[in-house]
Amino acid sequence: MVEISQTAYDNAIMSLHECREKKTTLESYPMKLYLEPTDQCNLQCTYCYGKRKNYKEMSMELFAALEKQLFKHCCEVNLFLSGEPTLSGNFTRMLRRCAAYPFITKIFTNFSYRNDALLRELVECGTWVNISFDGMKHSAQTRKGLNLDFFLRNIERVQELQNQIQNPKFHLRLAVVVSKLNVAELPEIVRWAVKMRFKELMLGCLDAIHNKRKNMVTSEDKVYFEEAVRLSDKLKIRISTPSHIAGARIEKSNNWNDFELPIDRYFPHFIEDCNPDVRKKFCPYPWLQTVINANGEVMSCCQRKIVIGKMDPDKDFINDLWNNKLYQTLRSFGDSRKCYFFTDHECMLMENSIWGGECRLDNL
Repeated sequence: MVEISQTAYDNAIMSLHECREKKTTLESYPMKLYLEPTDQCNLQCTYCYGKRKNYKEMSMELFAALEKQLFKHCCEVNLFLSGEPTLSGNFTRMLRRCAAYPFITKIFTNFSYRNDALLRELVECGTWVNISFDGMKHSAQTRKGLNLDFFLRNIERVQELQNQIQNPKFHLRLAVVVSKLNVAELPEIVRWAVKMRFKELMLGCLDAIHNKRKNMVTSEDKVYFEEAVRLSDKLKIRISTPSHIAGARIEKSNNWNDFELPIDRYFPHFIEDCNPDVRKKFCPYPWLQTVINANGEVMSCCQRKIVIGKMDPDKDFINDLWNNKLYQTLRSFGDSRKCYFFTDHECMLMENSIWGGECRLDNL
């Protein structure tokens, strides 16, 4: 049995049913949140869309309002979006507030800094830490400013801390941005992850929304992902890959159910099972998740394409934003690719979905 609150579980079931029924006005709350502590970053990745001129930080006043209105209904809260979240002056306070709830708290971090006190906080708060890295051969090329010594030391240090503290809710996952630059190296990356004692590896395709398909993987590259999955099975490491690569389906895109890890007690699989469905061209995100950036802008999904409105501490999120006309319009589309009418690009999750996305709603 997954250890989430009854309120969050009941909300999730309602949310999934409303999504399957394609209701446009919802009674359920978003079960997954993305909150951006800061858009500041210490690296300049070649594929990053972020603009780093005027840094923004989410205020604790806004965070507290979101906590009060939404947290008890959540299965997962992500403290990241476009920046390095640990650079926020409020990050530790936000992390501790999230740790008071039974939901999973996730972050993405580049681990390219020296902050032992923060590493201890991550473990003690039971954080799901996604460490971003593109492999030993290419990360220095793609992640400008990376301090490899800090990166490698932090992996060892945080594992030492976990050995001492033994927090079952703490979880490390290596997260790799896959492009033409490193796709052929995926088997080598799997071996490196095992060597570094990771228990899980996530492969994601380069986000093409802001990069005009430069260095994007193509359908013939799916063989490298399939090889990575086979090798992960052999080496006993959990892996997840996109369900499709440029529209080409991967037969086995994850081996999640083949392994048991401590984090499974706290992670509801239905969150990832209901990722965008490439085959049906259907995206559940307007029903299941919401995204608030450091400036308070509410965005349609983790792909950050459409600004739905702006949240401030005095607003009622559900009445003023979650069920506003723009959200209802997104939920009315029969073909989720139509959300590109609001932007310059079609959503690449309709070609390169993350794992899940296989009509799990049909199995409710």
